[in-house]
Amino acid sequence: VEYTGIHTEGCQVAAEVADENGIYIASFPVEDYRDHISLQMLDALLWDQAHPHLYTLHLYLLKEGHLCDEHRIRFGFRSIEIRNTGVYLNSKKVRIRGVNRKPYYPLLNESVPKRTERTEADIIKREIGCNSVITADSIPSQDFLDRCDEIGLLVLPTVSDEETIIQYRNHPSIYMWNIEGSINAHQLDPTRPTTHIFDTKKAPLEEDVYAYNDHKYTTTHIGCESKSDITSDMNKPYLIASYEQSIITKNPLSHALRHAYVLNTIRSKKDIVGSYGPLMCDITQD
Repeated sequence: VEYTGIHTEGCQVAAEVADENGIYIASFPVEDYRDHISLQMLDALLWDQAHPHLYTLHLYLLKEGHLCDEHRIRFGFRSIEIRNTGVYLNSKKVRIRGVNRKPYYPLLNESVPKRTERTEADIIKREIGCNSVITADSIPSQDFLDRCDEIGLLVLPTVSDEETIIQYRNHPSIYMWNIEGSINAHQLDPTRPTTHIFDTKKAPLEEDVYAYNDHKYTTTHIGCESKSDITSDMNKPYLIASYEQSIITKNPLSHALRHAYVLNTIRSKKDIVGSYGPLMCDITQD
């Protein structure tokens, strides 16, 4: 556990870890303040999409036996690796099947209630049937990410500053960072791969995964393009960040069939690690 503090002269630090039932299963005794401590957790359960086990760290700052400050944060144990053949969560392959989420509440602006944020995560996983969500145009709220942690929904957020990575890196649901701008994400978070979403083909790739907005179906009715026609590095994984931007039709059956055709085409390509639909909600403005 690493942390920073101010006015810590003469202070002590202690910590406890609780499971989902609030039972403390690990602890660190009161000792002089330092900027990091280590705790041993025996038989810790892994976080995955079917069983998203979570733990809560309670960190205490004390002085002369009195509690000065306390911080709590949830976390989970899991490993992430992205290969050419797919995303591997705890060494088990996951084929990404997701949707783009763009919060749009014209009457609420930034005052979206907590239950709305949490409900959207439930809709994405339990009603739409996705196993991942991408937030290409906005930074998700802590409430939304908390719910993704709880239900096992993988998240690909877009970040443009280092502070966002520092604030969000303990969410186990985040499996990769979409980098906008010059950020040394691997230094701040060595546990996750990075990507950058391109609208152009064969662009120079500095990140770990080539992500591309493939709207081939819109103009040609071909489900998707081949990885070899898009990426500048065949040795790195390839992800479709958005498919078929103009998929909306007035006929619900036609709408569903178009989605199915694109998804089936993508799934037939063994070197595409997954894809995201264009928008969770249809947005129309007069």
